[in-house]
Amino acid sequence: MGEPADKISPPVLADTGNGFSVFYRNRFLYSRRFPAKHPEETAAAADILPGTLVLLFSPLLGYGVRTLLQHVPDGVFVLAVEHDAALFHLSRDFFSRTGLDAGENKCFRLIFAPEPETVTHFLDEGLSGHPPFRRCIRLDLSGGAALYAGFYRQAEFLAAEYVSVFWKNRATLIRLGRKYAENIFKNCGELAAGIPDAILLQAGAVRKPLVVAGAGPSLGMATGFLRENRKGLFLLAVEAAVPALQAAGIRPDLIITVEAQIWINRAFCGNYPDCRFPADIPVLADFTSRPQKRGKKKHTSFFLTPYTRAEFLRRLASKKTACMEIPPLGSVGLAALEAAGKLRANITLPVFFTGLDFSWGSGFSHAEGTPQVRECRIRADRLSPLEEKRAEAAFAGVRTGTQNGGIFSNEAMRGYAKLCAARFAGKGFFRLGEGGLPDGFPSAAFSAAAQEIRKHPPAGNPESGPAPESGAENGIRRRAADFLQEEEQRLLNLRAILTGADKTADNAGLSRLLQEADYLYLHFPDYTGAESVSLRRDFLNRVRVELEFFLKIIRTARGR
Repeated sequence: MGEPADKISPPVLADTGNGFSVFYRNRFLYSRRFPAKHPEETAAAADILPGTLVLLFSPLLGYGVRTLLQHVPDGVFVLAVEHDAALFHLSRDFFSRTGLDAGENKCFRLIFAPEPETVTHFLDEGLSGHPPFRRCIRLDLSGGAALYAGFYRQAEFLAAEYVSVFWKNRATLIRLGRKYAENIFKNCGELAAGIPDAILLQAGAVRKPLVVAGAGPSLGMATGFLRENRKGLFLLAVEAAVPALQAAGIRPDLIITVEAQIWINRAFCGNYPDCRFPADIPVLADFTSRPQKRGKKKHTSFFLTPYTRAEFLRRLASKKTACMEIPPLGSVGLAALEAAGKLRANITLPVFFTGLDFSWGSGFSHAEGTPQVRECRIRADRLSPLEEKRAEAAFAGVRTGTQNGGIFSNEAMRGYAKLCAARFAGKGFFRLGEGGLPDGFPSAAFSAAAQEIRKHPPAGNPESGPAPESGAENGIRRRAADFLQEEEQRLLNLRAILTGADKTADNAGLSRLLQEADYLYLHFPDYTGAESVSLRRDFLNRVRVELEFFLKIIRTARGR
């Protein structure tokens, strides 16, 4: 362990005769002979392409920063990040005196980051109007980054993943963006007309340890533990894990679903003659998830995933119809962990997870009893026996993945594993048992987890989930109905302009309506941001077709 914070001497400027170095924590953070030489050479030699996010960790006295800013191309933003409070004050004062603050340089900013997630929060909020970055690189211009090497590695990964996820989401948006918006309007219609007694899952509602159950192979090893400790924990299951849990005689407290496409119906339609999907278990559904029979309507709550920057998503969020907001993480398992962290009453309550392996062994890639495994068994025949199906499931994607000690994965799964570690490790989340990815994630043996659960006796948490707030359901229904009504009127106004029925509108009015009804074109392949919205006839013709589609969807959702 290091020294207590109150006993650490503040950073000291040391005059080397060739400029100042910084002495802190018993080390010099620049050269003791030529402090500025290495930073300036590094900055001058940096080959930075347009559209790059440059991370400068622990910039200290800013050596090399001005040189870097003088030759960066358009679309580059230099983000200086400091984790140490004393060093941050040192850098802030220096940048203010030398004119390197945000007011003087639009492509540079210094931020204090107590948590790695602060970097991505800044990218979301502080740079919301900046064109999307195409890549992320790191430049170390001082020795300060070595003081918190683990922290800066995690921040670098989150920032790089932020940039990568944007482009993955962009590709997904082209393929599924229309379906996402369609599902949102349909689910709002369900909220407005069909959920008079919605279960309202508020932050901090769960007062006992939580277990998140994914559909991976390790779920089968945890069923005994879940049965033995069922009363002492709150079980949150992803939709694909529910049939496997039911086959083991285990009932979840809450089910989470995010999938927008029809194939997820396999998890909700019952997988055994005597194992129907239980209609009385509350469901936490993404607004973009496929509308279907998730159970009794009164047991469905919705959360909002801002899967892209869109005006209509901001309007939906302002209506406060969602019980929580979960960032776009790409995986229902990661969304379940995020939801569990929000639902627990305080951070001292542990969150255990099983079935979130992001890898598999020589058997099936999912747990026995899941729809994926059941489908393999159904399709097995004399010419394609079960063992062949097992091999197909086990080695799917191995050609592009890696093999490590009998554990197989692929690029996508490893990415989710890294994101899981970066987002949840060290924050009261523990894997049940050993094995799987991410490597090194805090684990808890079944016996240790059971002992931890017994430390937190149930405190008025009904197994059916948190109780609804009195009178709040009508407010949710009204706000959902208002959202649909406003969107219908917006589309009618836009149609009147496009068809010439509205003779008074000008181009400014047309542009404003187009910006507001962005779900009409977010999925267009040539859409790259608000600046790409055009009044060209070909663009407006495509918008006109989409307008009729969404107008029908919204009117149907309103019951008209």
